[in-house]
Amino acid sequence: MWNIMVIKVGSISEGSSKVQSLLNEFNCSIRTRVGLHEAGNVCGTEGLIILELVGDKGEMESLEKALNELPTVTAKMVDI
Repeated sequence: MWNIMVIKVGSISEGSSKVQSLLNEFNCSIRTRVGLHEAGNVCGTEGLIILELVGDKGEMESLEKALNELPTVTAKMVDI
């Protein structure tokens, strides 16, 4: 099973430092991280982060909950 989390950061200028802080807090659960920004706009206002997560399911749920508490962030787990 692959545990994938997709994170949309709706306002990079407002949410990126808070998201980064949370990802650092849960870094032992993150195997792979890919960051994308708006197509055609190098300094876009929105971003997408894709994480491959490993380990304890409770940790993954805690990360998802913490991210979703941020005002411009939406996080969703996808089990594949």
